[in-house]
Amino acid sequence: MARNFEGGPVDRPEAEISRSISSEVIGTGRPVLSTSALTDDRFVESKSVRDLHLQSILCVPLVAHDEVLGAIYLDNRMRKHAFGEEDLRVLQTFSAQAAIAISNARLGEEIRRRNGS
Repeated sequence: MARNFEGGPVDRPEAEISRSISSEVIGTGRPVLSTSALTDDRFVESKSVRDLHLQSILCVPLVAHDEVLGAIYLDNRMRKHAFGEEDLRVLQTFSAQAAIAISNARLGEEIRRRNGS
């Protein structure tokens, strides 16, 4: 799900995030926090960070049973230091609960499928 600053939907959310950062988080299972993404040495070569003018980025993996299910991605294009360590901790706690819920929903669906329901 994606929302703009006015709370409205983003027309093509898949084109409005840094895929390189979300892919890194999903691939490594490690979160990314950048308080100044345009000047962050880790993202100097990232075309999406430059093209989208990303200032602050917070992305955490959704992990259940040692499996990365996806990621939760937040960015701010207006402000540096929009996210900090406390935001990272809160989002990691939320993502852990969300990953468990996703895993349980998948398991429930698998059970229903096997039972022919």
